[in-house]
Amino acid sequence: MSLKAFHIIFITISALLAIGLTFFGLRGPHYLFAVGCGLLLALIPYSFWFIKKTRKMMALLLIGSSLLVPVPVWACTVCLGDPDSPLSKGAKMGVLVLVGVVLFVLGGISGVAFSWWRRSRAK
Repeated sequence: MSLKAFHIIFITISALLAIGLTFFGLRGPHYLFAVGCGLLLALIPYSFWFIKKTRKMMALLLIGSSLLVPVPVWACTVCLGDPDSPLSKGAKMGVLVLVGVVLFVLGGISGVAFSWWRRSRAK
């Protein structure tokens, strides 16, 4: 889900909650009615402004991206699957180093837990 879609959904949910607060304010405390109406009066114009702003922004992004990338973009050798490439070998070594770091940290945690277990049994 894109950030724009999340923002529009969040505005819609906020407006629905403001409507519920307005109806709750009709039967309960009247200041809640005023707060709900105030929220609705702020959210509805804001939602139209946000949609209008993002339309202009998307048009600029589409035009800008077509001007900034005039050559086709090709995948790297890792994505294409050349196993003898230095880039592929470096990526594999990076993964091995990260696995080694994780194993080292988990080994340290296990060692501390084991020493605590031995100390608790010695008492």
